[in-house]
Amino acid sequence: MKHSTLVRLGWLLIPVAVVVLMMVPGPDEKGVSNAFSQQGDATATPAPAATATAASDTKSDIDYIMYLRSQPQDADVCDMSVEEGELVIAPGITNPAMTCPDMFAWKILIEQIQQEFWLNWAADQYMFPPDGPLPLCEPGATDRSNCCMPGSTTNPGYDDDVNPGRVCPYFPGDNLDPGDEPNMLESKLPRVQQGSHFTFPEPAEGVETGREIRQSQAEIVFRNKAMFDYLFENDLYNTDGLKAVFDRATAAMEQGAPYHQENQPDGLVSIDLPIGAVMVKTNWLLAERAAEMGIEDDPDNPYIKMTINSKVNDFNAEIFEPGVHYLVGIHISSKDIPNWVWATFEHVNNPGRCDITGCNDSFGYRSPDEVQPGQYTNYIAPKQQSDNLLVPTNIFDQGQIYSGDERNPSLEAIFTALNIGSSEGNDEMPTVNDRGWLSYRLKGSQTTFTDKIGNPTFLGNSVTEGGFESTASCINCHGRAAINAQGEAAMTVFIDRLAEGGYAQSSYGVPNPAWYYTTSSTPKLEALPFDFIWGLLDAKPLATSASDDSASLDSDSASASADPFAYCANAGTINTPKGNFGTSNPGVPQAVATGLKEAVGASADAPLAMFEENSYWRCMNGQVYACFVGANLPCESQADTSTTPTDAMTEYCAANEDADAIPAVVTGRDTVYAWSCVKGEATAGKEVTDVDAQGYQANIWYEIEQ
Repeated sequence: MKHSTLVRLGWLLIPVAVVVLMMVPGPDEKGVSNAFSQQGDATATPAPAATATAASDTKSDIDYIMYLRSQPQDADVCDMSVEEGELVIAPGITNPAMTCPDMFAWKILIEQIQQEFWLNWAADQYMFPPDGPLPLCEPGATDRSNCCMPGSTTNPGYDDDVNPGRVCPYFPGDNLDPGDEPNMLESKLPRVQQGSHFTFPEPAEGVETGREIRQSQAEIVFRNKAMFDYLFENDLYNTDGLKAVFDRATAAMEQGAPYHQENQPDGLVSIDLPIGAVMVKTNWLLAERAAEMGIEDDPDNPYIKMTINSKVNDFNAEIFEPGVHYLVGIHISSKDIPNWVWATFEHVNNPGRCDITGCNDSFGYRSPDEVQPGQYTNYIAPKQQSDNLLVPTNIFDQGQIYSGDERNPSLEAIFTALNIGSSEGNDEMPTVNDRGWLSYRLKGSQTTFTDKIGNPTFLGNSVTEGGFESTASCINCHGRAAINAQGEAAMTVFIDRLAEGGYAQSSYGVPNPAWYYTTSSTPKLEALPFDFIWGLLDAKPLATSASDDSASLDSDSASASADPFAYCANAGTINTPKGNFGTSNPGVPQAVATGLKEAVGASADAPLAMFEENSYWRCMNGQVYACFVGANLPCESQADTSTTPTDAMTEYCAANEDADAIPAVVTGRDTVYAWSCVKGEATAGKEVTDVDAQGYQANIWYEIEQ
């Protein structure tokens, strides 16, 4: 990630990705807050400063920006303790999620460790069956061989040794016997073939270590019982069920406005998870890969370790290596408030963990930064250095280790009382008492889109958001998790905007209503919020039966359904193929990639892998069709035939009243019209592409011959 300039217009903070960041002289004199550590005093011996700059009385924009970002999140009264083995919040705090978000983040983490989330909760491949999920059983059904029944311990596939959640959602805590250890990730063949160890390219100078880790790590998301039950019981684990909710929501608005429709026992109209829902996203780095990057298991700050099968697909290639992995990041989301509580934790030795935005923890640890008497100690400022030019300017000193913070007494007492961190860990599976849990630090928490004066809030992890941490906002990003009319993701994680720094960026601040509804005189639902859950990206269409090729439980039967041409001849028309082809959209079988390469007229020396990894395929009228993304072609979405301008088009034409053409970055690439501005009004012109029978742009989809 390139450095980010934060431009201050009054008190409005705007991050802009650029190559160099104008910095300030020494923020090591900055005041920071910590409600549960001691405030600075004249007699205390301060820890070494976390910045590489000398103290200075000169202030610049970045000083004030960091001042706003170092605002304490917790009220001074926030505290909690252990009583009879349970965490108890101090009296008088009626809404700890909002009043004490940092303390509350530690509470959630500690409680999830006690529940052994890595062992008992449902990982993604258990929540969203990957091999053609079966439908919910009808009430009173006696034959359950081809359907899924919430609460049952004998659903189809539950006896599968590799992934018991292949065709029905599976919650390990309901099905494991004491001492059982599930396989955390199902093995899948890599698109990048390798020997005993994959050789990673050498990153260019200046690439953040966090970005490098991001493209090397295995991510596993775990969901607790309350969240699992809601998604399972309401048929939200497959795209057919998601589409049904979208259809009901559309009808409810069109037929019931201005009043909202209640959710019914036979189907949801809106998606609103219960208060007890929690999801934990974890990031793991293979030990051998960590060593290549100079990351070692520090005896003083050991990693939580687990032996897993890792599968990484960062829009580049799939990397698969089983082995011992280090836990480098933990992200927690809790539905204790309508927009969830968001918190991210990092291992203390993550390179650059407090870069760009700093680290803000009002409860757990006292900052090592040198502060003035009476200033809070919750905030660790990003490290800085002088550029040593003729007219010197401070710039970020990225990729360094931030150490020296001290655990606050309240958290120390909690760890001791609950025996967390009281024994050595192992390489196979975490334990509640593993000493490695003491090595993790809260990076920050987030409960609102903006602060009290309207500035956007930011929260990002140096690993998960490596390359776009300066624009990362957990709450805004997850707010974009929404369903379209096909029951699929209506938006992407990243915003459709040019990025000056090269890496795609996240959205921040308040959501845009135009993401969800058209703003014409008769609004139309475009995207139904999935209550901040990006797991919908893993949802697949329903299979017809457990014996279907698309729902086969026998991993050795892959060859029986691996012929895409035979599959389409049998399936007829389907937008999302469901068989075991060793790949999923985006990504096509080799035979399809070979035909697509020829169809687009690519040169003979063009790498086939480019077409295998960056293409989509589907079946129409018994034939195979494929689309190569190339220069951002909208292969994944159906054509937009609406002649109603979006807010973005309207804004563009307000500034460019007679523009002959509205650029694609404004209109979106899936529109079928040539848009222009006529006297300040966005106007749909000539239809520039045909639409096929399934609603896709015909000019970018090719029929593939066997």
